[in-house]
Amino acid sequence: MKSHTIDYLQRIVFLLPVAFLIGVFVAYPFMSSIYYSFTDWDGLSQAKFIGLDNYKYLFHDLSFLHSLKNIAFFTLGAVFLLNPLSLALGMALNSSIRGKSLLRTVFYLPSIISLIVISNIWVIILAYDGILNKVMEEIGLGTLTLDWLGDYDRTPWVILFIILWQGLGNSAVFYIAGLQSIPTEIYEAADIDGATPLSRFWNITVPLLMPTVTIVTFFQLSGMLKLFDLPLIMTKGGPGDVTLTPTMLIYNQVYQASTAGYATTTGVVVMIIIVAVSAVQLKLTRSREVEL
Repeated sequence: MKSHTIDYLQRIVFLLPVAFLIGVFVAYPFMSSIYYSFTDWDGLSQAKFIGLDNYKYLFHDLSFLHSLKNIAFFTLGAVFLLNPLSLALGMALNSSIRGKSLLRTVFYLPSIISLIVISNIWVIILAYDGILNKVMEEIGLGTLTLDWLGDYDRTPWVILFIILWQGLGNSAVFYIAGLQSIPTEIYEAADIDGATPLSRFWNITVPLLMPTVTIVTFFQLSGMLKLFDLPLIMTKGGPGDVTLTPTMLIYNQVYQASTAGYATTTGVVVMIIIVAVSAVQLKLTRSREVEL
């Protein structure tokens, strides 16, 4: 047997375990979900095929439409606020300020703590009888106390603030790495040509950071579109459904309404949205990348 044939067979043998795992734990569940999205199924009994009825009902389901509006708010807020904030933080922590190693640790710490722990801590702080309102009462600001987690207008902003706080350090780490990959010779040449700090930022830093922007934005988009733990623990989707997300809706459909078939329909649509949004984002940001 020829050596290249043996080499080919060895590669096949090494790939078989991976292919088996992907088939069992990825491909089969995915194809099953597509099938069950066309059925009336409670997750236990025999599934009944009903065609496109689930999809027709889903796009008239107010809970689903509200969850899409909510997740759009969180996603856009995270992308358009978290990106510039984390870039500014990354630039500050990449400068020659004193104690930057400690500051990097402090800002990065929230991103490695479990969201379940973070959510419960913030509930203790922001509950109507929580720490924040009690402190405000003690210092004579009792008239400013609010139901931070029970207000239709303010609660989504509270959740967004916590998302920004929790993700700021993680995104900043990527930007620090991107900034350190830019050769200092480019900045030195710009200084010789008399470039201003603002000109250096827009014409050197931003273009050369675009690969980092692509990565950070992708993680932010995919993470926000799958947002689940934080609003589930802090507000359970409330008040009303102003913090309900699609993944929370899927959870409720399966474990509260016992409509697993309808839940898979929601999951398939959410997956299509995530793939479409991510593809558009990658195309837009990659088109602006430049090479050294």
